[in-house]
Amino acid sequence: MINNEFLFGGGSGEPTKTNREKINRIAKRNECEFHEIENNQHCEHWFGTRNYGEPTNSQTAKELYADLGKAGLLDERGRIKTMKIRKRNTK
Repeated sequence: MINNEFLFGGGSGEPTKTNREKINRIAKRNECEFHEIENNQHCEHWFGTRNYGEPTNSQTAKELYADLGKAGLLDERGRIKTMKIRKRNTK
């Protein structure tokens, strides 16, 4: 049985508001969704799209990441650029 959704590109950190809007726009253009969850000051993100199986899934991820790279949204390791982690003063 094939799952209904192909999840890929997981990472941690929170993109800036401007980058988030660009990521969402590019993801939609590639028929993907950008997902985020925040838990105890830690943000995780990933992409999801309809699962068509291989090789379509890999090609979708490759095309999305190529578009993100062209838009300057990836760091030197090919990951989503995120804000620096800011520690809250707990005193």
